[in-house]
Amino acid sequence: YPGTARRVLDGLSLRARSGLTAVTGTSGVGKTTLLEIVTGLRTPTAGSVSAPATHLVTQRPFFGAPTLRANLGLGNDADDTAMWAALREVGLEGFVAGLPQGLSTAVGDDGFGFSAGQRARLVLARALLSTAPAVLVDEPTAHLDPASAQLVHDVLADLARERAVVAVTHRAELVAHADRHVVLEPVGAN
Repeated sequence: YPGTARRVLDGLSLRARSGLTAVTGTSGVGKTTLLEIVTGLRTPTAGSVSAPATHLVTQRPFFGAPTLRANLGLGNDADDTAMWAALREVGLEGFVAGLPQGLSTAVGDDGFGFSAGQRARLVLARALLSTAPAVLVDEPTAHLDPASAQLVHDVLADLARERAVVAVTHRAELVAHADRHVVLEPVGAN
């Protein structure tokens, strides 16, 4: 709509390197927009973005392939052994092994048939399988119980030992794992 554009991010300079960077701020301040700009899903109206290849884990995970194996393999060349290792790291190895067709299990539209927490951990497993040097995650524990959230926090901290991980979060527990903490404030706030 003409005239409705607003500045969301202004004067932001962020240099992510290996380690975990937690990004926090009030709802609507631009945390998700930041991730979308870094990955190229949005184009900034001013300034510049320089980023290596990134793997984005959104709040609403994408499942477009027909099976678990195909979904875990999106964007990587992982074999079954690597997939099982990633599933083990995110606490889903036993669950998937217990499915009648294991990795060949059909995945319904938008991950239908799996809980929100299982979908969140499946896309985290896909991020582990990615070779991108930067992993961006948007509210990775939003749909998880405390025990599953702790597992995801630990996985992200481990992943950050080798890659740049930028996590948008409202959870203090994830911020506590972070090497760096960036707080976004509304444009015009001091």
